[in-house]
Amino acid sequence: MATSGETAFSLTARDFVRHALLDAKVLPAGTEPDATELEDCITRLNMMLKTWASKGAGLWRSTNDTATITGGVASVLLSPGIREVSDARVVVSAAYHRQLGKWGRADYQSLPNKTAVGTPSVFYVDRQRDAARLYVWPVPATDTTLSIDCDRQIETITDASETIDVPEEYSEAVMLNLALRCAPLFGPDLGQVQSMRAMELEQQLLDDGRPDSYFMAADAY
Repeated sequence: MATSGETAFSLTARDFVRHALLDAKVLPAGTEPDATELEDCITRLNMMLKTWASKGAGLWRSTNDTATITGGVASVLLSPGIREVSDARVVVSAAYHRQLGKWGRADYQSLPNKTAVGTPSVFYVDRQRDAARLYVWPVPATDTTLSIDCDRQIETITDASETIDVPEEYSEAVMLNLALRCAPLFGPDLGQVQSMRAMELEQQLLDDGRPDSYFMAADAY
């Protein structure tokens, strides 16, 4: 028998809520969640997705952006959707981007003169609640464009008809973990087997894009 030839598998937030409540034995088969149930479960779905993002989940959230630092200014406010920057490069020309080193907060704060003017060699990202600010050092004398590799925020679900900002291969992970979080709202706990499966799938999602292993070696002098 021929296969469908289709690969797309798209569920809306409403679909995830319905299947999660079915799995938690809260919703009878063939029925739909009412407006209050839907609202409460979508709130938990949003919280779950934001938590996953905070743990580093989401290779699909990696993107590239540009930011321009005004000459004589040490920092630039990044777009609200950007939460973390892994790499930054000074755009010298279309064919040449010069890599900057990445510093942590302690390294940057230890600088005795943060306003020293020169050719930027390092950057530091200050993550705040509403947006992240990127600092460079030394401070460029002229306007300088940076090419940055960054992680965007996971998109918030604002309507039950929207698809969620997670690849389709993690649909089961989303559904089971949503069931795990929503079941206490209605009384029953998810079964042990379902709970273990939910945690297993969550770990697979969190490990997406991480290297299989890390290699560490002592410095040689």
